[in-house]
Amino acid sequence: MSFLLEILIPTYNRGAYLEKNINLLLSMIEQLNIKDKVQIIVSNNASTDNTVNILQNFHNNLIVYTQDINIGLEENAVFVLRKSSSKFSMFLGDDDFISKEYLEGVIKYIENDYYCIIPAIQAIDVTGIEMGEGKIGRDLGVKTSFNDKGYDGALKLFEKGHQLSGVTFLRDGTLESYIKADLRNIHPFMYFVGFNCLRGKSIHFTLYPILVTLPPQNKKDWGYGDDGLLIARLMSTFAVFRKNNIYLNKAQKHILYIDRGYGYKFLISNSGNFFNFLSMITRSKYCTVQNKFYFLYLEFGFIIKKLLKNALNR
Repeated sequence: MSFLLEILIPTYNRGAYLEKNINLLLSMIEQLNIKDKVQIIVSNNASTDNTVNILQNFHNNLIVYTQDINIGLEENAVFVLRKSSSKFSMFLGDDDFISKEYLEGVIKYIENDYYCIIPAIQAIDVTGIEMGEGKIGRDLGVKTSFNDKGYDGALKLFEKGHQLSGVTFLRDGTLESYIKADLRNIHPFMYFVGFNCLRGKSIHFTLYPILVTLPPQNKKDWGYGDDGLLIARLMSTFAVFRKNNIYLNKAQKHILYIDRGYGYKFLISNSGNFFNFLSMITRSKYCTVQNKFYFLYLEFGFIIKKLLKNALNR
């Protein structure tokens, strides 16, 4: 049986969230009467909690793969996408939750030949309460927008793919293109979004935000490394836009502006990584020469403003 959409969930050690998520998804699929259109695939990345036992309870309702060893987020995401055979794929974090209305809208749009759909995001805490009284997230209150295929749509949406949950795209050719680009990194979803925006119509579907769980900082290994994952983001940006220098420069400037300030964090932490951070970006072959200067301008400008503000507040 060929499905229109498969919801792909790479998971690791979040059994309770995963159980809640699967139950919600199965209920939505039942209510919307789309069992013949939607399937769920889970790849358990060698979890050490009760994830295996939980997934056994759902063996009749979804497809489950279990890794023998932890292969990392990117490899697990690639694995579960490779196992997908539907026309469209949607990634979903194990502790993030879509609404019935969002799923219904996604089905409608992909049935009308849209290649890529990007959601808005509402942050929730570990108890499921919306943070900031429903005002902390991304693109909240922003009107849903529609884009024709091409670089303009890709420029608007590609970076939003770094948060995987709810990201939906045409499956055929996506993974093959990503592998061929030979720039694999921790942010493959940015590439999946950009690639599909370039080849088809896209939607920034903001009406029903995805609920994204934000655990306390000490409860999650963020793994930002010595560059705040900026090199990975530049790699994905380069992979999407490298055939068009004008849009490549625009896209890199966007990424650098969003990620400005990491140098200040390294500086005040006395970690010794400040100059290493600057060196990593300025030596990167994935950043254009003019944007290397722009990067230095942003970082030192941010530092000066912070130091002046701190001095005035004393």
